[in-house]
Amino acid sequence: MGGKLDKFLVLDVETANEARSSICQIGIVYVSSFEVQTKIGFFLNPECSFSTWNTNIHGIRQSDVKNSRKFNDIYELLSKILTMYPVYHHGLFDRQAIDSVCEKYSRPKLTIDWHDTEQLLRTKLPSNNKFGLKDLCQHFNIEHLHHDAEEDALATAKVLCLSVYNKELVVPKRLLSPNMSAENKAERIIVFTGDMPKKQLESIARERGYEVASSVTKKTTHLCFGKTDQRTLDSGHKKSGKHRKAEELRRAGQQINILTETQFLQLSS
Repeated sequence: MGGKLDKFLVLDVETANEARSSICQIGIVYVSSFEVQTKIGFFLNPECSFSTWNTNIHGIRQSDVKNSRKFNDIYELLSKILTMYPVYHHGLFDRQAIDSVCEKYSRPKLTIDWHDTEQLLRTKLPSNNKFGLKDLCQHFNIEHLHHDAEEDALATAKVLCLSVYNKELVVPKRLLSPNMSAENKAERIIVFTGDMPKKQLESIARERGYEVASSVTKKTTHLCFGKTDQRTLDSGHKKSGKHRKAEELRRAGQQINILTETQFLQLSS
C-alpha cells in the first residue's frame, strides 16, 4: 500500500467448523478518506455441521443460519463488491476461507487485490511482539467485540488507519453496531461453577462485557465449569447443581454455552 489511504474494503469471516470453506458469517467494511461509508454483515448457511468449539468462540449455532443464504446465492454479489477496491484482512485465514469456499462450490476464485494487515503491521510496528487483532485493539485502545465478523472487520479498519496514518477512523452513528453498547453486553450473563479460580475468572468476564451471576436462571447465556468439587462428588453427582441446571435448561431449548475454564479463556482472548 503506497501513497494516501483512500478507498478500501476490510473483510472478516467466521466459520462453522475447522474447514475454511465452512463460512457462516461475513463482515465487510467500506472506508473512504478515513470514514466508514458502509458496513455489511450477514450470515450464511454453510451446508455443513457446526463444531462445538467454533460455536463456543463466535456464538453462532446451526439453527441461527439454517434459513440464511448459501454462498452460491451471493457469489456474484461478492464478486462485484470485493473486486471494486483493495481488500484488507487480518491474517491469512479470511483470504484462504474465501478461496476455499469458491473451490467447494466449484466457482472460480475471486480476483481480489488482497492485503494482509497483520503482515503490514509487522513491518510498521517492529518493536511490537503481539499482532493478534485483540492485542492490537488493546494497544490502540480500540473497543472491540471479538469474533463477530462485522465488528472484527471494523476493528481491523481502525487499527489500519491508526497504525499507518495515525488517523482515527470516523464511524457515523448510523453504522455503530448495537453489539457494542453496554446494554447489549449486559445480556451476556455467565455463571462459574466447580473448582477454579473464580475471582480471577469473574474479573476477566467483567472486563469482556459479561454480567456475572451466582446462579443459573432462564437469563443465563454462559456457564463455565471447572473440576467437580468433593462435596458434589460426595453427594453422588458427577456435575454440580449449576451445571446440571444449565444442561436441563439447554435441553428445554434455552441457548446456553457450556464451557470449560480453558474454552472460556480462549473465547475471551
